Amino acid sequence: MSKILKAIIYNGIEENMSYGEQAKIKLVNIAIILAISNIIIYNFVYFIIDSGIGRMMVFSGSFFALPIIASIYLIKKRKYLIAKNLFLTSSTLVILFTSKFYLGPDFGFQTYFLVFVVMPYVAFSEKEKFFSLFYSIINMACYYYIQYGSYHFFMADGSKFYENGIPHIFNFITTLTAFSTVIIIMMMLNQIILADERILKRTLEKANYYAEYDYLTGIFNRRKISEILEDKCKNFDDDYRFVLAMCDIDCFKNINDYYGHPVGDKIISEAVDVIKAKLRSNDIIGRWGGEEFLIILSDLDLFVAADLIENIREAIEKRDFYMNVKVTMSFGLSEYDSNKNFQTIVSEADNFMYFAKESGRNRIAYK
Repeated sequence: MSKILKAIIYNGIEENMSYGEQAKIKLVNIAIILAISNIIIYNFVYFIIDSGIGRMMVFSGSFFALPIIASIYLIKKRKYLIAKNLFLTSSTLVILFTSKFYLGPDFGFQTYFLVFVVMPYVAFSEKEKFFSLFYSIINMACYYYIQYGSYHFFMADGSKFYENGIPHIFNFITTLTAFSTVIIIMMMLNQIILADERILKRTLEKANYYAEYDYLTGIFNRRKISEILEDKCKNFDDDYRFVLAMCDIDCFKNINDYYGHPVGDKIISEAVDVIKAKLRSNDIIGRWGGEEFLIILSDLDLFVAADLIENIREAIEKRDFYMNVKVTMSFGLSEYDSNKNFQTIVSEADNFMYFAKESGRNRIAYK
Protein backbone atom coordinates (compact mmCIF):
# COMPACT_ATOMS: atom_id res chain seq x y z
CA MET A 1 0.00 0.00 0.00
CA SER A 2 2.81 2.41 0.91
CA LYS A 3 4.48 1.75 -2.47
CA ILE A 4 1.24 2.64 -4.27
CA LEU A 5 0.87 5.86 -2.27
CA LYS A 6 4.50 6.80 -2.91
CA ALA A 7 4.05 6.11 -6.63
CA ILE A 8 1.01 8.40 -6.74
CA ILE A 9 2.66 11.17 -4.70
CA TYR A 10 5.72 11.18 -6.98
CA ASN A 11 3.61 10.76 -10.11
CA GLY A 12 4.71 13.20 -12.84
CA ILE A 13 7.86 14.35 -11.03
CA GLU A 14 10.83 14.93 -13.34
CA GLU A 15 14.49 15.22 -12.32
CA ASN A 16 14.97 18.55 -14.11
CA MET A 17 12.15 20.19 -12.13
CA SER A 18 12.96 22.75 -9.47
CA TYR A 19 12.10 21.99 -5.85
CA GLY A 20 9.13 24.36 -6.06
CA GLU A 21 7.74 22.71 -9.20
CA GLN A 22 8.11 19.26 -7.63
CA ALA A 23 6.35 20.44 -4.46
CA LYS A 24 3.41 21.77 -6.48
CA ILE A 25 2.95 18.44 -8.29
CA LYS A 26 3.29 16.51 -5.02
CA LEU A 27 0.65 18.75 -3.43
CA VAL A 28 -1.81 18.07 -6.25
CA ASN A 29 -1.11 14.32 -6.05
CA ILE A 30 -1.64 14.32 -2.27
CA ALA A 31 -4.82 16.35 -2.69
CA ILE A 32 -6.09 13.82 -5.24
CA ILE A 33 -5.42 10.97 -2.79
CA LEU A 34 -7.24 12.84 -0.02
CA ALA A 35 -10.16 13.73 -2.28
CA ILE A 36 -10.68 10.15 -3.46
CA SER A 37 -10.28 8.86 0.11
CA ASN A 38 -12.86 11.37 1.38
CA ILE A 39 -15.34 10.42 -1.34
CA ILE A 40 -14.98 6.71 -0.51
CA ILE A 41 -15.28 7.29 3.26
CA TYR A 42 -18.21 9.69 2.98
CA ASN A 43 -20.03 7.43 0.53
CA PHE A 44 -19.67 4.52 2.94
CA VAL A 45 -21.00 6.64 5.83
CA TYR A 46 -23.92 7.95 3.74
CA PHE A 47 -24.96 4.42 2.82
CA ILE A 48 -24.75 3.23 6.45
CA ILE A 49 -26.87 6.12 7.76
CA ASP A 50 -29.63 5.93 5.13
CA SER A 51 -29.30 3.39 2.32
CA GLY A 52 -32.04 5.10 0.29
CA ILE A 53 -30.63 8.58 0.02
CA GLY A 54 -27.14 7.18 0.60
CA ARG A 55 -27.36 5.15 -2.61
CA MET A 56 -28.07 8.34 -4.58
CA MET A 57 -25.18 10.14 -2.87
CA VAL A 58 -22.82 7.24 -3.53
CA PHE A 59 -23.71 7.34 -7.24
CA SER A 60 -23.17 11.12 -7.55
CA GLY A 61 -19.96 10.98 -5.50
CA SER A 62 -18.57 8.18 -7.66
CA PHE A 63 -19.49 10.13 -10.79
CA PHE A 64 -17.38 13.10 -9.69
CA ALA A 65 -14.56 10.81 -8.54
CA LEU A 66 -13.90 9.62 -12.10
CA PRO A 67 -12.43 12.89 -13.44
CA ILE A 68 -10.42 13.25 -10.23
CA ILE A 69 -8.91 9.81 -10.87
CA ALA A 70 -8.33 10.82 -14.49
CA SER A 71 -6.17 13.68 -13.19
CA ILE A 72 -3.62 11.09 -12.03
CA TYR A 73 -3.28 9.80 -15.58
CA LEU A 74 -2.97 13.32 -17.00
CA ILE A 75 -0.19 14.18 -14.53
CA LYS A 76 1.61 10.99 -15.52
CA LYS A 77 1.40 12.17 -19.16
CA ARG A 78 2.84 15.56 -18.09
CA LYS A 79 -0.46 17.35 -18.86
CA TYR A 80 -0.09 19.30 -15.62
CA LEU A 81 -2.31 22.31 -16.34
CA ILE A 82 -5.18 20.19 -17.67
CA ALA A 83 -4.86 17.81 -14.72
CA LYS A 84 -4.92 20.61 -12.14
CA ASN A 85 -7.94 22.25 -13.76
CA LEU A 86 -9.81 18.95 -14.01
CA PHE A 87 -9.08 18.09 -10.39
CA LEU A 88 -10.04 21.49 -9.00
CA THR A 89 -13.19 21.77 -11.12
CA SER A 90 -14.35 18.25 -10.16
CA SER A 91 -13.58 18.82 -6.48
CA THR A 92 -15.49 22.11 -6.44
CA LEU A 93 -18.47 20.51 -8.18
CA VAL A 94 -18.65 17.49 -5.87
CA ILE A 95 -18.62 19.78 -2.80
CA LEU A 96 -21.24 22.07 -4.36
CA PHE A 97 -23.45 19.20 -5.52
CA THR A 98 -23.30 17.37 -2.16
CA SER A 99 -23.91 20.53 -0.16
CA LYS A 100 -26.68 22.02 -2.30
CA PHE A 101 -28.74 18.94 -3.15
CA TYR A 102 -28.16 16.68 -0.14
CA LEU A 103 -26.60 18.03 3.04
CA GLY A 104 -27.26 21.77 3.19
CA PRO A 105 -25.30 24.06 5.54
CA ASP A 106 -25.79 22.17 8.84
CA PHE A 107 -23.27 19.42 8.04
CA GLY A 108 -20.43 21.86 7.40
CA PHE A 109 -19.48 20.22 4.11
CA GLN A 110 -19.15 23.67 2.55
CA THR A 111 -16.08 24.25 4.72
CA TYR A 112 -14.14 22.23 2.15
CA PHE A 113 -14.58 25.15 -0.26
CA LEU A 114 -12.08 27.06 1.90
CA VAL A 115 -9.44 24.44 1.11
CA PHE A 116 -9.84 25.21 -2.57
CA VAL A 117 -9.72 28.95 -1.92
CA VAL A 118 -6.14 28.52 -0.70
CA MET A 119 -4.86 25.49 -2.62
CA PRO A 120 -4.77 27.04 -6.15
CA TYR A 121 -2.12 29.55 -5.02
CA VAL A 122 0.18 26.63 -4.23
CA ALA A 123 -0.83 24.35 -7.12
CA PHE A 124 -0.46 26.87 -9.94
CA SER A 125 2.71 28.65 -11.04
CA GLU A 126 3.17 32.41 -11.39
CA LYS A 127 2.39 32.14 -15.10
CA GLU A 128 -0.90 30.40 -14.25
CA LYS A 129 -2.02 32.90 -11.60
CA PHE A 130 -5.27 33.56 -13.51
CA PHE A 131 -6.42 30.06 -12.56
CA SER A 132 -5.43 30.64 -8.93
CA LEU A 133 -7.60 33.75 -8.74
CA PHE A 134 -10.45 32.10 -10.68
CA TYR A 135 -10.75 29.04 -8.42
CA SER A 136 -10.27 31.11 -5.30
CA ILE A 137 -13.17 33.43 -6.20
CA ILE A 138 -15.43 30.56 -7.34
CA ASN A 139 -14.89 28.54 -4.16
CA MET A 140 -15.36 31.54 -1.91
CA ALA A 141 -18.62 32.38 -3.71
CA CYS A 142 -19.77 28.76 -3.38
CA TYR A 143 -18.99 28.79 0.33
CA TYR A 144 -21.10 31.89 0.98
CA TYR A 145 -23.90 30.53 -1.19
CA ILE A 146 -24.15 27.23 0.74
CA GLN A 147 -23.61 28.87 4.11
CA TYR A 148 -26.02 31.78 3.75
CA GLY A 149 -28.07 31.17 0.58
CA SER A 150 -31.65 30.01 0.23
CA TYR A 151 -32.13 26.67 -1.60
CA HIS A 152 -33.81 23.27 -1.27
CA PHE A 153 -31.92 20.16 -0.16
CA PHE A 154 -32.93 16.56 0.65
CA MET A 155 -31.79 16.39 4.26
CA ALA A 156 -34.88 17.78 5.94
CA ASP A 157 -35.24 17.59 9.70
CA GLY A 158 -37.14 14.30 9.46
CA SER A 159 -34.40 12.29 7.71
CA LYS A 160 -32.11 9.81 9.46
CA PHE A 161 -29.20 12.16 8.81
CA TYR A 162 -30.59 14.44 11.57
CA GLU A 163 -30.79 11.73 14.24
CA ASN A 164 -28.36 11.36 17.17
CA GLY A 165 -26.55 14.65 16.54
CA ILE A 166 -25.17 13.48 13.18
CA PRO A 167 -25.09 17.03 11.68
CA HIS A 168 -22.92 18.24 14.59
CA ILE A 169 -20.56 15.28 14.23
CA PHE A 170 -20.30 15.86 10.47
CA ASN A 171 -19.79 19.58 11.02
CA PHE A 172 -17.00 18.99 13.52
CA ILE A 173 -15.19 16.42 11.35
CA THR A 174 -15.45 18.41 8.10
CA THR A 175 -14.38 21.65 9.77
CA LEU A 176 -11.43 19.97 11.49
CA THR A 177 -10.40 18.21 8.28
CA ALA A 178 -10.77 21.31 6.13
CA PHE A 179 -8.79 23.62 8.40
CA SER A 180 -6.11 20.98 8.99
CA THR A 181 -5.74 20.71 5.21
CA VAL A 182 -5.48 24.49 4.89
CA ILE A 183 -2.72 24.53 7.53
CA ILE A 184 -0.83 21.77 5.69
CA ILE A 185 -1.18 23.68 2.41
CA MET A 186 0.15 26.85 4.02
CA MET A 187 3.08 24.91 5.48
CA MET A 188 3.85 23.49 2.04
CA LEU A 189 3.61 26.98 0.53
CA ASN A 190 6.05 28.22 3.15
CA GLN A 191 8.44 25.37 2.31
CA ILE A 192 8.21 26.20 -1.39
CA ILE A 193 8.97 29.87 -0.68
CA LEU A 194 11.92 28.96 1.56
CA ALA A 195 13.21 26.48 -1.03
CA ASP A 196 12.94 29.08 -3.79
CA GLU A 197 14.82 31.55 -1.60
CA ARG A 198 17.58 28.99 -1.00
CA ILE A 199 17.77 28.22 -4.72
CA LEU A 200 17.92 31.95 -5.50
CA LYS A 201 20.65 32.44 -2.91
CA ARG A 202 22.70 29.53 -4.31
CA THR A 203 22.18 30.85 -7.85
CA LEU A 204 23.39 34.32 -6.85
CA GLU A 205 26.37 32.83 -5.00
CA LYS A 206 27.22 30.74 -8.05
CA ALA A 207 26.84 33.77 -10.34
CA ASN A 208 29.06 35.85 -8.04
CA TYR A 209 31.62 33.05 -7.93
CA TYR A 210 31.84 32.70 -11.70
CA ALA A 211 31.98 36.48 -12.03
CA GLU A 212 35.39 36.25 -10.38
CA TYR A 213 36.64 32.69 -10.83
CA ASP A 214 37.45 30.54 -13.84
CA TYR A 215 35.03 27.61 -14.12
CA LEU A 216 37.73 25.12 -15.22
CA THR A 217 40.64 25.85 -12.92
CA GLY A 218 39.06 27.62 -9.94
CA ILE A 219 41.56 30.49 -10.13
CA PHE A 220 40.65 34.13 -10.83
CA ASN A 221 39.24 34.80 -14.29
CA ARG A 222 40.49 37.53 -16.63
CA ARG A 223 38.05 40.11 -15.30
CA LYS A 224 39.05 39.63 -11.66
CA ILE A 225 42.81 39.33 -12.18
CA SER A 226 42.63 42.53 -14.27
CA GLU A 227 40.85 44.33 -11.42
CA ILE A 228 43.48 43.17 -8.94
CA LEU A 229 46.35 44.19 -11.21
CA GLU A 230 44.82 47.60 -11.96
CA ASP A 231 44.36 48.19 -8.25
CA LYS A 232 47.99 47.32 -7.55
CA CYS A 233 49.12 49.64 -10.33
CA LYS A 234 47.02 52.55 -9.03
CA ASN A 235 48.18 52.05 -5.44
CA PHE A 236 51.82 51.32 -6.28
CA ASP A 237 54.38 52.01 -3.57
CA ASP A 238 58.14 51.72 -4.09
CA ASP A 239 58.37 49.85 -0.80
CA TYR A 240 55.98 47.15 -2.10
CA ARG A 241 57.20 46.35 -5.58
CA PHE A 242 55.74 43.54 -7.65
CA VAL A 243 56.51 41.56 -10.78
CA LEU A 244 54.01 40.42 -13.39
CA ALA A 245 54.57 37.06 -15.09
CA MET A 246 52.64 36.01 -18.16
CA CYS A 247 52.89 32.35 -19.10
CA ASP A 248 51.53 30.07 -21.79
CA ILE A 249 51.52 26.30 -22.38
CA ASP A 250 53.76 25.59 -25.34
CA CYS A 251 52.21 24.01 -28.47
CA PHE A 252 48.90 23.62 -26.70
CA LYS A 253 46.99 23.56 -29.99
CA ASN A 254 48.84 20.40 -30.94
CA ILE A 255 47.77 18.79 -27.66
CA ASN A 256 44.15 19.69 -28.28
CA ASP A 257 44.25 18.50 -31.88
CA TYR A 258 45.94 15.19 -31.04
CA TYR A 259 44.35 14.24 -27.72
CA GLY A 260 41.11 16.21 -27.84
CA HIS A 261 39.75 19.14 -25.81
CA PRO A 262 38.81 17.11 -22.69
CA VAL A 263 42.46 16.08 -22.32
CA GLY A 264 43.51 19.68 -23.02
CA ASP A 265 41.23 20.90 -20.23
CA LYS A 266 42.69 18.33 -17.86
CA ILE A 267 46.23 19.46 -18.68
CA ILE A 268 45.31 23.13 -18.10
CA SER A 269 43.94 22.22 -14.66
CA GLU A 270 47.03 20.19 -13.80
CA ALA A 271 49.34 22.99 -14.92
CA VAL A 272 47.53 25.42 -12.63
CA ASP A 273 47.90 22.98 -9.73
CA VAL A 274 51.66 22.76 -10.33
CA ILE A 275 51.99 26.55 -10.49
CA LYS A 276 49.91 27.12 -7.34
CA ALA A 277 52.00 24.58 -5.43
CA LYS A 278 55.14 26.67 -6.10
CA LEU A 279 53.64 30.10 -5.41
CA ARG A 280 53.73 31.87 -2.07
CA SER A 281 50.62 32.76 -0.07
CA ASN A 282 50.66 36.40 -1.21
CA ASP A 283 51.12 35.59 -4.92
CA ILE A 284 48.08 35.76 -7.17
CA ILE A 285 47.32 33.75 -10.31
CA GLY A 286 44.52 34.22 -12.84
CA ARG A 287 43.56 32.71 -16.17
CA TRP A 288 44.11 35.31 -18.88
CA GLY A 289 42.51 33.23 -21.62
CA GLY A 290 42.81 29.73 -23.07
CA GLU A 291 46.16 28.34 -21.92
CA GLU A 292 47.56 31.75 -20.86
CA PHE A 293 47.92 32.84 -17.24
CA LEU A 294 48.91 35.96 -15.32
CA ILE A 295 50.86 35.69 -12.07
CA ILE A 296 51.32 38.68 -9.76
CA LEU A 297 54.42 38.17 -7.60
CA SER A 298 54.36 40.65 -4.72
CA ASP A 299 57.13 42.13 -2.56
CA LEU A 300 60.13 40.94 -4.55
CA ASP A 301 62.37 42.22 -7.32
CA LEU A 302 62.72 40.95 -10.87
CA PHE A 303 65.64 38.58 -10.22
CA VAL A 304 64.10 36.88 -7.19
CA ALA A 305 60.87 36.57 -9.16
CA ALA A 306 62.81 34.96 -12.01
CA ASP A 307 64.17 32.31 -9.63
CA LEU A 308 60.66 31.52 -8.40
CA ILE A 309 59.34 31.26 -11.96
CA GLU A 310 62.27 29.03 -12.89
CA ASN A 311 61.20 26.58 -10.19
CA ILE A 312 57.74 26.55 -11.72
CA ARG A 313 59.11 26.03 -15.23
CA GLU A 314 61.22 23.08 -14.08
CA ALA A 315 58.31 21.52 -12.19
CA ILE A 316 56.12 21.73 -15.30
CA GLU A 317 58.85 20.25 -17.50
CA LYS A 318 59.50 17.31 -15.16
CA ARG A 319 55.87 16.38 -14.56
CA ASP A 320 54.09 13.59 -16.39
CA PHE A 321 50.73 15.11 -17.15
CA TYR A 322 47.45 13.34 -17.83
CA MET A 323 47.88 10.44 -20.30
CA ASN A 324 51.67 10.88 -19.88
CA VAL A 325 51.66 14.03 -22.00
CA LYS A 326 54.85 16.07 -21.65
CA VAL A 327 54.26 19.78 -21.25
CA THR A 328 56.43 22.87 -21.17
CA MET A 329 55.62 26.52 -20.58
CA SER A 330 57.13 29.83 -21.65
CA PHE A 331 57.22 32.85 -19.33
CA GLY A 332 57.58 36.60 -19.76
CA LEU A 333 58.35 38.84 -16.76
CA SER A 334 57.95 42.56 -16.18
CA GLU A 335 58.67 44.49 -12.99
CA TYR A 336 56.33 47.38 -12.25
CA ASP A 337 57.59 50.90 -11.62
CA SER A 338 56.03 54.37 -11.49
CA ASN A 339 56.62 54.91 -15.23
CA LYS A 340 54.31 52.05 -16.13
CA ASN A 341 50.58 51.44 -15.98
CA PHE A 342 48.25 48.47 -16.33
CA GLN A 343 48.44 48.36 -20.14
CA THR A 344 52.21 48.76 -20.40
CA ILE A 345 53.13 46.11 -17.83
CA VAL A 346 50.75 43.57 -19.39
CA SER A 347 52.07 44.39 -22.86
CA GLU A 348 55.68 44.09 -21.72
CA ALA A 349 55.14 40.72 -20.00
CA ASP A 350 53.25 39.50 -23.06
CA ASN A 351 56.06 40.59 -25.42
CA PHE A 352 58.68 38.84 -23.32
CA MET A 353 56.60 35.68 -23.22
CA TYR A 354 56.39 35.61 -27.01
CA PHE A 355 60.12 36.33 -27.18
CA ALA A 356 60.66 33.24 -25.00
CA LYS A 357 58.55 31.18 -27.41
CA GLU A 358 60.39 32.50 -30.45
CA SER A 359 63.69 31.70 -28.73
CA GLY A 360 62.87 28.01 -28.48
CA ARG A 361 60.03 27.80 -25.88
CA ASN A 362 60.27 26.31 -22.36
CA ARG A 363 62.15 29.30 -21.02
CA ILE A 364 61.85 32.64 -19.22
CA ALA A 365 62.41 36.04 -20.82
CA TYR A 366 62.76 39.43 -19.10
CA LYS A 367 64.86 42.54 -19.20
